[in-house]
Amino acid sequence: MNAQPTVALCAHCATPMPDRTRRARYCGATCRSAAHRSRVRGPRSVAFPCHANDHTGTATPRNPTCDVEAVLRDTERCLGCARRLVGVRFGTKCCSSRCRKRVHRWRRSGLWPRAELLAAAWGIRPRDLWRTPPELFARLHADFRFGLDCASAGDDALCGRWITPEDDALSVSWRDRCPDGAAAFVNPPYSRLGGGLLAWVEKAIKERDAGLPVVMLIPPDPSTRYHQLVRVEAAEERCSRRRLAFLHPDTGVPTAGNRGASMIVPFLPGLRGKATATFLDDPWSPAVAGWLGHRRAA
Repeated sequence: MNAQPTVALCAHCATPMPDRTRRARYCGATCRSAAHRSRVRGPRSVAFPCHANDHTGTATPRNPTCDVEAVLRDTERCLGCARRLVGVRFGTKCCSSRCRKRVHRWRRSGLWPRAELLAAAWGIRPRDLWRTPPELFARLHADFRFGLDCASAGDDALCGRWITPEDDALSVSWRDRCPDGAAAFVNPPYSRLGGGLLAWVEKAIKERDAGLPVVMLIPPDPSTRYHQLVRVEAAEERCSRRRLAFLHPDTGVPTAGNRGASMIVPFLPGLRGKATATFLDDPWSPAVAGWLGHRRAA
């Protein structure tokens, strides 16, 4: 009985190739090009190291890294310029040949203009995606033990759980998403497109009243309504003596050029202003120090 001849399989899609020669590796030019791209290109989105690498149990239904392409597809925007795809056939990913070439170049290099594209997809400003200095976050994390990053893009999250702009942090419950016994950290978008700092401060007070400790990183400006509300509701306002160097949203490199000072504002259950004015390198006020000591003892 003669043995049946073995049929070669495509090295990319594993499709049988009975009509191809023995030396053929791919079933066609499409698979050959796709296999070549997978060998030469880097990751599709810029990946950033997080303070907590364990993202298990996150309440946000997203991957641990933010796929820029997936965000643009979900919002029906061009992958090259983030404009809305209106009046084009189904399945179109780019609005022009120029954008297709641009996306091909980004895929090969693995370097995407992440902040610009995500900001357009989420309706915020690119500067709203600048990241918190890791040294400052580490100092605060040692005292408060954060479990939720309330204003994150996903791949730059500083905690094991996070909320992205598409989840709308101003309308969801932070307390339900934060682990028991942990605090929430908020470095909110500063522009009005991100909701406005007054809305973020009011949301933090609401979550504080529900029993969740919230620590915010915002700019000080006594002439604004949100700062006046901070002085009435917060336990302390800790201003920086120098301007902080926030991390660039695309490269993750600390970048000078911050236009003003920054302040740390803790909203703690059981403590309500008038806020004590201190600096970042000063000891915590007696009220906050007593609250931290009671929490550690518990």
